[in-house]
Amino acid sequence: MKATVALAFGIAFLTAATSQASAQTAPVNWSGFYVGGNLGYGWGEARSSQSGAASSFSGAPTIYVPNTFTVASASEKTALDGVLGGIQAGYNFSHQKWIIGAETDLQFGRQTANTLLVSPLNGSVCNNVILPSGPCSVSPITPTLVNGSISTALESSIDWFGTVRGRVGYLVRDNLLVFGTGGLAYGQVNVSTATNAAVSVSRGNGFAPGSASANQSKTNIGFTLGAGLQGALPSFSPNWTWKVEYLYVDLGSVDTITPFALVGNGGSAYYTPITGPAVTHTRFTENIVRLGLNYRLAP
Repeated sequence: MKATVALAFGIAFLTAATSQASAQTAPVNWSGFYVGGNLGYGWGEARSSQSGAASSFSGAPTIYVPNTFTVASASEKTALDGVLGGIQAGYNFSHQKWIIGAETDLQFGRQTANTLLVSPLNGSVCNNVILPSGPCSVSPITPTLVNGSISTALESSIDWFGTVRGRVGYLVRDNLLVFGTGGLAYGQVNVSTATNAAVSVSRGNGFAPGSASANQSKTNIGFTLGAGLQGALPSFSPNWTWKVEYLYVDLGSVDTITPFALVGNGGSAYYTPITGPAVTHTRFTENIVRLGLNYRLAP
């Protein structure tokens, strides 16, 4: 809230300063190459979901009966917030009151979110295989119910990102530009997982808990859309301009596979481990508001 109020006051001040300068100076030359820097705030989301599969067998050393399991899906979303800073460069071409150009930028400031996904793991195991060829005995009552869960703690992050965008603007005054922008976004996204799996067996031998971890880091490609205001400060220097800009950034998704295994405790019925992957799918989106300062390189 404080950041929003401060930003609103900043926009009002810069617009007023631009308006006053417009009445006192000649029109600004917007054409040419420029470079600059920016500082802002990002608030986004990491939307994560978990699914999986599991399998096991019961039996003697040479005869196995398959056990069946289901892994329910789970999903959560968490906030990715933080201060961002970066650099930009671009080129503008002016035609009457229209300003058309292109801009590229790089943004730095790691944003991290943590969440926990819990998926029920249910099924059954055979605890009395009929030898020599199976199947599972009906006396005592089999198969035996298994109930448990797969819990995955995730750390999701946007490490850095950049954009390559087109810009189209209209001069509402000689030194105040309203513009829209959009194009390609790319960035480094990362997901780390720590998975714990455990089950309880209603009768007979059980399984020891298992744990595993994984990490997936990618440079993803997505898209960005936004709009903003840009104003000249000719009383300071004819080549300097300020801007305030909003961008929506979609950096796509990351799939992380974490294999797990639950080893049987042994006994009269032999269980192979319950094995399977816990698969998480995380999608990254970002909203950005930033203030920037540009210097036009042309004289």
